Amino acid sequence: MKILKKIGDLMFVEKVSIVIPCYNMASYINQAVDSALAQTYFNIEVIVVNDGSTDASLFILQQYGSRIVLVNQKNQGLGTARNRGIAESKGRFILPLDADDWISPDYLAKTVPLMADPQVGVVATDMQYFGLRQDLIKTLGFTLAIEMRSNQIPACSLIRSTAYAQTPGYVQERITYEDWNLWIDILKLGWKVAYVPEPLFHYRIREASMISTSHGQENDLIRKVRSFHPELNWGSL
Repeated sequence: MKILKKIGDLMFVEKVSIVIPCYNMASYINQAVDSALAQTYFNIEVIVVNDGSTDASLFILQQYGSRIVLVNQKNQGLGTARNRGIAESKGRFILPLDADDWISPDYLAKTVPLMADPQVGVVATDMQYFGLRQDLIKTLGFTLAIEMRSNQIPACSLIRSTAYAQTPGYVQERITYEDWNLWIDILKLGWKVAYVPEPLFHYRIREASMISTSHGQENDLIRKVRSFHPELNWGSL
């Protein structure tokens, strides 16, 4: 399958839908949207789902006009907002990006070509923390067995739309590990994960961030994710 060809310095490529759920992220949403719009890979659409924000998020998003697709809904949580944005998308590939994070300008230019392998359902990169922590997180291992032990695939990873369509989508319960559950669903179906060993995804660490608040209830969240996949052999882990 031929994904891209070059004519001069321009790449003519399959459309990518960048889906950004937003709930009360007025302080950060500009950085996320601007990073999506700044991609060197030109054939994109940016879909922002305003998930019932009560702060200035909606006003800020309205200033982008036709540069983004703005979807408004009552507050239903991260998983539902991501699913809604994907339902509105037209791209062959999907990139979920949270409203307080950002991606490097060449994120798509470096990940989309790996989708030339028709068996690849997800392309992951390394992850750079910023904010309260500055860690570089290497993405390690992409098999179902490894992913069953712990979530190794960043939430912001490129997804083939046909792979996503074969799953139930993101869990609509507010469980924090919605992305981990989706990766297990995709890997169970036999899709492969490809990898770009560069920190192209930038994850904000703040006091109220989900990754900070989830650690105290990690065991409960792991049990919840495992309950969605009773057919897997969790006992050996």
